[in-house]
Amino acid sequence: MVDSYAFYKDKLESEYLRIFDKVELYCIASNTPSEVLEERLMELIDILLVAQKEEREVKSIVGTDVERFCRDFIGEAEAGKIILNTATIIKRLSIVALVFVFLDVIIAVREGQSFFEMKNEMAPLLLGGLMGAFFSILWGFIYRKYLFSYKFATMKTFTISSFILIFGMAILDVALCKWLSIEIKSWMVLLNAAIYLVGYYIWRAKRYPKIKQPKNEVKFSDMVVEESKKQRVGAFEKKNAKLEKKGKKLITDKEFTEKRRKYNKQSLFMNNWGWVVFVVIVALFALPAFNKGVNFDSVLYVVILCVVEFVVYNFFRKSMSEVAIWEKELLDECDARGIGMIECLKEKEGQYEE
Repeated sequence: MVDSYAFYKDKLESEYLRIFDKVELYCIASNTPSEVLEERLMELIDILLVAQKEEREVKSIVGTDVERFCRDFIGEAEAGKIILNTATIIKRLSIVALVFVFLDVIIAVREGQSFFEMKNEMAPLLLGGLMGAFFSILWGFIYRKYLFSYKFATMKTFTISSFILIFGMAILDVALCKWLSIEIKSWMVLLNAAIYLVGYYIWRAKRYPKIKQPKNEVKFSDMVVEESKKQRVGAFEKKNAKLEKKGKKLITDKEFTEKRRKYNKQSLFMNNWGWVVFVVIVALFALPAFNKGVNFDSVLYVVILCVVEFVVYNFFRKSMSEVAIWEKELLDECDARGIGMIECLKEKEGQYEE
């Protein structure tokens, strides 16, 4: 079973789902650390699924005051959460600053300048990031304290309003970059960012020793596999719904399984030989850079291109590989048991619900 509440949320119905959405909203608006969020909401969804199966009222679990239940359920100091999340945001900004400093080093090497004399205009960018972090935390506080009890206060409205806020901060940041010009020595940015990052990790380890990434951390590839399971069943039902509407013969589970077997062979082939496509694409973009000979700019361009393309390629290759291997194992199990893919998937789904 994949250890993430997001995969089981759609099993909840009516009032159980509404209450879960409210608790999830409260946790996110409270800036609850992601690892704590996953752990606590997974516990809650297990409780609600059992209650739903036994047809017990939601009030028997959360009581009449949902907001109070949320506070008790999370059980963490509000100030501590805000400090932790603010510190984490500044950490990310420090990492961004180091990336810009790295680019300054490249320019310094290329133009023969002294790195210690180089200046940049990162102040508006960092100021915009800090403003965005502050207003995001403030909006979460307002939403939780003053809007949470209203019916319109849902994850959907909170997400949309947060997106509008972030978009507004981005526009403000562009204006700052255009009108506010503050030059900072690159070495000062490097020094301050490095000192902060070292201090952050030491403080985080001492102040929050129990908040660590879980060993069974949910990966993107796991999410893709889980979504593929739903997609296979959905595709089968959608196909038959169309055939039924046209008055044609419905496709059987066995026929659908055979079609998936053909696609799976193609996926496994691409998984083994996809690197050839990667090499060809990189070569097509890299070779023109050497038309005027080999120089620092052309070599730097190719190195950056290879790094970026490899990261993108490896990201998708790993996810698609997990899906292809999962489907191959599922098809082998279907063959061994003499059943179709849809029947096998629904059996596995039923095992969790039981």
